[in-house]
Amino acid sequence: MTIIASDLRFFQSERMTDESDGGGRMSGVEIATGNTNGVFDDISDVDRAAGDCSIRKIYATVTSDSADKYLDAGVVVMKPPADPNASVLMFSTGSFYDEHDDLRSKVESSIVRGAMYSGYLWGDHSTGQRAITIWQRVTGELPGAGRRMELVAFDETRKQTNSQTIWLTKITEAVTTRTEGEIEFLVRRVTCELAEALRGEFIGTEPSLFDPGPITLKTRIYETRYNAGAFPVYGVQLLTGVAATGEYSIEVDSLYAPLIPTAFTETAIPDATPGGDSLAIVQSASTAVSYTTTADVVGPNKSLFAGSGVLPGSFSLVVSGASITDLGGVLFAAGVERGTINYSTGACQFNSGCPSYGTTSKTISFTPAAAPLRVEDTASQVVTVENRGFVWVITLLPVPAPNTLRISYRVNNSWYQINDTGNGQLSGADSSYGSATLDFTTGTVVLQTGELPDVDSEIIYAWGTAVNYITMPSGSLSPAIVKGQCANAGIIKGSVVVTWGTNELKDNDPDNLGKLQGTGGHGLIDYIQGKWYVIPDVIPEMGTEFDITYEYGDAKYIQQTITGSLPDTNGNVNFVLTTTPIQEGSIVIEAPVKSQELSSEYFESFSNGTTPPAETNEE
Repeated sequence: MTIIASDLRFFQSERMTDESDGGGRMSGVEIATGNTNGVFDDISDVDRAAGDCSIRKIYATVTSDSADKYLDAGVVVMKPPADPNASVLMFSTGSFYDEHDDLRSKVESSIVRGAMYSGYLWGDHSTGQRAITIWQRVTGELPGAGRRMELVAFDETRKQTNSQTIWLTKITEAVTTRTEGEIEFLVRRVTCELAEALRGEFIGTEPSLFDPGPITLKTRIYETRYNAGAFPVYGVQLLTGVAATGEYSIEVDSLYAPLIPTAFTETAIPDATPGGDSLAIVQSASTAVSYTTTADVVGPNKSLFAGSGVLPGSFSLVVSGASITDLGGVLFAAGVERGTINYSTGACQFNSGCPSYGTTSKTISFTPAAAPLRVEDTASQVVTVENRGFVWVITLLPVPAPNTLRISYRVNNSWYQINDTGNGQLSGADSSYGSATLDFTTGTVVLQTGELPDVDSEIIYAWGTAVNYITMPSGSLSPAIVKGQCANAGIIKGSVVVTWGTNELKDNDPDNLGKLQGTGGHGLIDYIQGKWYVIPDVIPEMGTEFDITYEYGDAKYIQQTITGSLPDTNGNVNFVLTTTPIQEGSIVIEAPVKSQELSSEYFESFSNGTTPPAETNEE
């Protein structure tokens, strides 16, 4: 007997629910054509607002009375849902007995573990928590809402004990200052709310100057990525153009369809510039520095602080005939990777394969660098149907400084970012993100994306430059000066006492020139006008108060203004005071001085035969 269309029918499984035991074997309940809710429930207001993924198991069968074979059987989704926010996809496990949890595991198998995330779990997290806290460097990429990551826990023997794929629903972040020893450094605190509570214990770590090695972490955070080869999924897309007979290509709006819902949420980013901020590594000394140490800091999983930021490509550590140098943020010895270096802080982290050199003398050389935080320069390339491709070329001006260039591009509404490692080679958290090269001479960038970027999106370039910074010549800095003005004029000689902390200065100069002498520094007092200044031997802490006590009398003095007097060839100005006699130590000369560099004017006093210290930017 011939198989007819009415013999092809769909039947429900034993339990048409999203409970853990949903699905199962085929039931005798037919799914009638044209009836609603035969497979899925209605979409509730909650599901429409927050999103939902519903899995139903159904059976397709031939119900004819004969044993005829139905060749090339298949099931096709012929029409997409009318609601643009709903989508329908199909897959088959080939099993008559699997239930909802088995089906969910099959779906989740398409989300696989990727590269290790450039952030670390902050503190311990317990079962049932609906949020996690991550710390990362301020230059690291901020995770976005809707992102999926994996937490993996390890025991003391480095055996994996627990893992959970988490879905981030809301992100808040703040930059905070931490201190390790006497060194301050910045970290970004990222709080991530979760769609599902934690199902186990995950032990984190505290922020540190050095990035913790993977082997020392009790919980690692991994990126995730979609693995299309895990199992085939089938759907439907409407044509966006006419497909004529004989053509080899068709046009659809997208090759992608949503499988797991993502709600759009707003994430506040306070105190941020539209272009973002970048730590530009700039040279801070004209020559390299070199020193030796016998500290046990080079070995498996050990760390070393160079003493300051390091200019990329300038680091060298020589020990026992071996030379360890840097390239793109990685430390190599004879071509073998031995660790990493953070150029902005000078923190070196050696890996587990690094030999232990104990207390053997080590010679460390590098060119010092600083990492000022500055607003980034940006550029972009628009992706169109005509220019869409994998390879992109652009010339960036001004030329990016090493370790600052970031490139972001969008695929299927998800952003992917790659970063310069300091040597002009750009890579991402995973090799699938793509790669790029930067020529520091011309500023030319050649980018190869991991996938085709979305049409009507933009490829965004952001970088920092060193054009605003110069290397100052070596030498001692000008001393710190603290200036003040007494509330009264006509200060009595020998009565002045200036104190701050445990330091004290007095005007006990036998020459009566107003010199302030004592412990902690020196200074000068202008008895006539009550002006004073102090130069501390050690720069005081912020908020330090200076106290001055003195006696004063009647300030009777004559003021004379002299104009039109120009310096002679030796720089001297000659003039005559019109009133005599003059009391010794009472002359005050106040003259305008114009800065040759800044073209600004200021007035400084010369009193009692002593010249105050010159301003560092004045002549």
